[in-house]
Amino acid sequence: MTAFRRVLAVFVATVALAGAAARHGGLYAGHIPGGGAQGFDAAAEAIEIGDRAALPAHVSHLKVESRFAWGRSEELLRAIDEARARGADVSADQYPYTAWETALSICLPPWTSPAELPGVLADAGARRRLEVAIQRGEPGWESSVQGVGWDRLYVGSHAPDPSVSGRSLDEVAAARGVEPMRALFDLLLADPLTGVIGHGMLEEDVRTIVGRPDVMVGTDGVAVSPNGPLGRFAVHPRYYGTFPRILARYVREERLLSLEEAIRKMTSIPADRFGLRDRGRVAEGSFADLVVFDPERIVDTATFEHPHSFAGGVEIVIVNGRVAWDGARGERAGRALRRGYA
Repeated sequence: MTAFRRVLAVFVATVALAGAAARHGGLYAGHIPGGGAQGFDAAAEAIEIGDRAALPAHVSHLKVESRFAWGRSEELLRAIDEARARGADVSADQYPYTAWETALSICLPPWTSPAELPGVLADAGARRRLEVAIQRGEPGWESSVQGVGWDRLYVGSHAPDPSVSGRSLDEVAAARGVEPMRALFDLLLADPLTGVIGHGMLEEDVRTIVGRPDVMVGTDGVAVSPNGPLGRFAVHPRYYGTFPRILARYVREERLLSLEEAIRKMTSIPADRFGLRDRGRVAEGSFADLVVFDPERIVDTATFEHPHSFAGGVEIVIVNGRVAWDGARGERAGRALRRGYA
């Protein structure tokens, strides 16, 4: 099967699955997999899947990544607005950082994987093709190395040697006396789950998207702890700082949003969009999910150099009516939510 036929088959299958979800009041959430033109294509694809399957579409996570797309944030937002003008039901979210995080294997072209890497490296022709693809990309696939650079790709979680976590591939290669390409292969061969943080966006583009009151705030993250299994690694600071960063930097300091607009982007808009009934508002009869914070002191303290750091200015966190944090850890009252959950 050719690459085009594989992509077409996946698209057709996705539309069919989305159609099944539509019959149950579902929503299609498409994750933007890359930057450059691919990011625009991925957003358009999510919108088209929603149209074809007759269900709402959600684009996660709005960004313009790599030198192929820098400065095009307004164009991306305009594409969404134009789709809405045509009648598409589409929404989006964003995390407020200039770096993304994913698996280091994102640096490999789609025709291979960490599991197949030993065989590819053992074949001189295949190895040469692989190295050229990683450096320059291939038709239909944009290279993170070409778009971001070895010096802006940092080793993240699950690094086989935690001491290299938080260091760029350039730095790891120099310390080992090898080329960055060799460092990449060595890390993937040692642990295929090794993560990477790519500093691939511009602050101006992040600010443009943050300033849209209709774009939700999301972390694109997981729950982590300084004392947990990922506490040894340089994870993305968004796990700890996404929401306070919006409130401190973009509301209080830069005034891109009002406090009310920012809170809506974090609460009622996503709750309504994803069908989380009785969530996202302070209202009689709703679930008591509350955060008490000082708008003059709220601040994100997590950085890329020191990511495991909790926010300041938060007084109390209440989940489902129970105190989860008030300066000390309280009860764990969270629960999995489903659309229409009550």
